[in-house]
Amino acid sequence: MPFLLKRRWLRFSVRTLLAAVTIFCVWLGWQMQIVRERKVLRDAIEHRGGWVDLVNQPNAYGGSMWLVYKDQISPVPSVPTWRQWLGDVPIERVVLPLRASRDEWTNARRAFDEARTILVLIESKDDEAHTLSFH
Repeated sequence: MPFLLKRRWLRFSVRTLLAAVTIFCVWLGWQMQIVRERKVLRDAIEHRGGWVDLVNQPNAYGGSMWLVYKDQISPVPSVPTWRQWLGDVPIERVVLPLRASRDEWTNARRAFDEARTILVLIESKDDEAHTLSFH
């Protein structure tokens, strides 16, 4: 009877397993930090009088906004699936409150990179709020 060699699939040491788990945990912590920063920024914007429109959520105009550019409908904003598992939600539009600085706009643009537009409310002489887009 000939001697058959056994195939050894997935052979690795405990050290390799520890390194892989450590790398995965660092990556997961980084993703959680992104989710937390986005949540804090959303809460701060809403607390100061701005608002954030989520994807597939009716907005103040009664429907979801679709931006048309060159006769094509822009793709629906999304965030990676693993970030959705961690509690993140895709953002369609951000409206910053009155007197928001350029730095606040930059932070919103960085945090909500999937958003189609980021608007800043400005005051007119008529005491009405208008929007100014930096997008």
